Amino acid sequence: MKLVRVRIGDAMKTERIIGKAIRAYLARMVARARLEILSARPLGKPIRASEAIEIPADETVVRRAGRVSERLRISDPRAWTNSAVPNFAYYRDRLIDRADEERMVKVLTGVKTGAYISSATQAALDLGRPPVISDEVLRAIQQKAFKIVTTEITPTLRDQLVDRLEANIRAGFSIDETAHSFGMLETNWRTIAKTETHDVYEQGSWDQVKNEAEEFGAEVTKYWQHSGNEHAPRETHLAAAEQYGPDDAIPIDEPFIVGGETMMRPHDPDASAENVINCGCTAIYLVGGKR
Repeated sequence: MKLVRVRIGDAMKTERIIGKAIRAYLARMVARARLEILSARPLGKPIRASEAIEIPADETVVRRAGRVSERLRISDPRAWTNSAVPNFAYYRDRLIDRADEERMVKVLTGVKTGAYISSATQAALDLGRPPVISDEVLRAIQQKAFKIVTTEITPTLRDQLVDRLEANIRAGFSIDETAHSFGMLETNWRTIAKTETHDVYEQGSWDQVKNEAEEFGAEVTKYWQHSGNEHAPRETHLAAAEQYGPDDAIPIDEPFIVGGETMMRPHDPDASAENVINCGCTAIYLVGGKR
């Protein structure tokens, strides 16, 4: 009986690399936002976001600036005025640098491709065979990286910047304080990095054991292993680990039932976001002889 599992140490290293890339991407977006904000030039018609921006009274601005200037170390007291409030629609597009976005896609594609090959190779070694890695899978990884960057990472960072801009105007921050505060944004880069990392590592192992079952007729069973994360663990994932433990492994072609949803493995691409995002669970495969 051969045991195939994901090497968590390798996954953690990949997670750090992806997280670092996302933070660098945010930093470049923040730098563009700061440059635009500091110019504080009127752009187009009077600005409206989801609702009208109400500029605080002068005394509110002065009082607020006095409270935050020491913490932010900003000396320029210039306040926002109706003629200096930036165009939100303009900024939503201006904050995105398409060339930078393309670079982020390339970085994420490269890291995930390397992680997939590493996971697949390790699983193949556990099986005593060379890895089977198709061009179709590698193209799918690239396509998913493009989707993640363009529909999740970029819009999330962009919206956070615009929301911070709007909130600071209402709070009475000065123009410089607003620009400086962008550097204090908290992002969900950890969640994205963890989700994308575990997704590709699980896929690498899955593809190899699935090939072992289909090409060589091996008998393969699997069980669900919880990540062990004690911080707000999903009750449904704890229940899955208990129901599908080492002594209750199920055939590879049989789905796990997790919170009422069928999943072939952790990070099943057909599963809901609720069962996938920020999940660190993994599948352990037991590979025997021919059926």
